[in-house]
Amino acid sequence: MASHSNTIIIADDVELPNPRPGSSRPRRAPRYNYSYEDSESMFIDAADDETRTRKRKRTEKKKPSALDNAFQLLNKEVRHEVKRLKKENRMRHDELRQEKERYQKSQITG
Repeated sequence: MASHSNTIIIADDVELPNPRPGSSRPRRAPRYNYSYEDSESMFIDAADDETRTRKRKRTEKKKPSALDNAFQLLNKEVRHEVKRLKKENRMRHDELRQEKERYQKSQITG
């Protein structure tokens, strides 16, 4: 228990509603006791709180099902095929552009 010398008592002026309707005397809230421990123990407690860290619980990952694995594999193959087709499409466009340029040159010279 804290000694009287390091205890601060603050009177609260908040008035509570009167529990008895006939009484005209207002009732005050009880006094609050703000006791302070000695500073050394406060520092020790603060240091203890600092060393105790709250660790998150890791949620256990569920293992992917056969369906998930099949979907991932299919997705990978589709992405690869799309990439290949885009490359082929660029090559065809380049060939077509070169063919058009040759044709236009032959029309101009010929």
